[in-house]
Amino acid sequence: MSKKLLRLLAVLLSFVLVVAACGGDDDSSSASSSEDSSASDEADTVVLTQTSDWAVRGAAAAGPAADLPAFSAGVLHVVEAAESDQRCGFSLVDALSVVGVTPSEFDGAGVPETMAEGMDVLLGEGHDVIFGISVEPGAIAVQLQRAADEGVTFINMCGTVRKNDLVAASPVPSDYAQAALAGQYIIDMLYEENPNAPEGQIAVIEFPQILSLFQRVATVEKMLEEWDGIEIVARHEVDFANPNEDIRSAVLSIVTANPDIDVIYTLGDFMIPAAVSALDELGVTGTEVKIVSAQSGSPSVLSLIAAGKVAAVVDPRLDASGWIAVDIWLDHLARGNVMNDVDWHQYNHFFEYKLITADNIDPDYEMRPGYVVETPVTGFVDFFTAKWTAEYGLG
Repeated sequence: MSKKLLRLLAVLLSFVLVVAACGGDDDSSSASSSEDSSASDEADTVVLTQTSDWAVRGAAAAGPAADLPAFSAGVLHVVEAAESDQRCGFSLVDALSVVGVTPSEFDGAGVPETMAEGMDVLLGEGHDVIFGISVEPGAIAVQLQRAADEGVTFINMCGTVRKNDLVAASPVPSDYAQAALAGQYIIDMLYEENPNAPEGQIAVIEFPQILSLFQRVATVEKMLEEWDGIEIVARHEVDFANPNEDIRSAVLSIVTANPDIDVIYTLGDFMIPAAVSALDELGVTGTEVKIVSAQSGSPSVLSLIAAGKVAAVVDPRLDASGWIAVDIWLDHLARGNVMNDVDWHQYNHFFEYKLITADNIDPDYEMRPGYVVETPVTGFVDFFTAKWTAEYGLG
């Protein structure tokens, strides 16, 4: 592998878990007073380590105590049929429940006109804040201006969207990191089959109008520049009028026209079942043709991995996005701090980018009721619950 590619991956996949460690004594020019002061300081100091309980970390990270005004919230889904969208919604509802808020929700169904209608409905309900789950600002441009005029905050979460000054913040996992893991898996798989001169054919199921999906393709395209024998030979843009049938038909056509294809590269969990259905129909699922996805981790897809029908997916812990988004909003509401797309990056470590294959799958994933997808390594639920309790006097 070239040094250029290694440098690219190093940039894309470098994530730092910052752990604060406090301690130390002042100079002992005045012994007795220093000892008294040191003893008092040590009694009040919380020393954090990598094994510290996440609730302890959250309490230690709390800002100054502040009164939290009552507020009302709305949620605009991009396409609620996708389990990734559901995971984001569930996590947001759970986070808001900690501060006693039950949001109103509207499903955009993947259709720009429906998303705009949903924003109108939520604005009409008089909410203080609306959380959009991967909704492109261009689809709701008129409504975003109305929200700004009416003093309603709009926060994006879960998936990258195009920059817009009317979106207060967008705490999302890196699409480049997700795609880099998936792309490297594809390259490694084809390299193992032919180490001397790896070669392979890839088909992409895409929808570039959504920026997060565009970035997941662009990353892999950039990585493949290093490998002359590996190429994208077909691509299909999803029609959301009937996405399942559209994807199934497209995969049937692509594989029939390209019988030597090795990989179907998908960009999210909603694309995968239909692709599997087509490959099943052709009798090539998991054998001649493998499915790799830049984002998933949802139960239905994980069951397909366990069944050998999907080779690999990347789970970026979408659940963390909702908790970070609520934290941004609460700080603004209680203290008047300006929201931005810089400060929330201190929580980047909560997005646990994980490549999931048949070798490391957890078969016990489930969704509502219960909504226990997986116990996170980084305990953002305990962290933010403790942080907000300390800051806003909850409970």
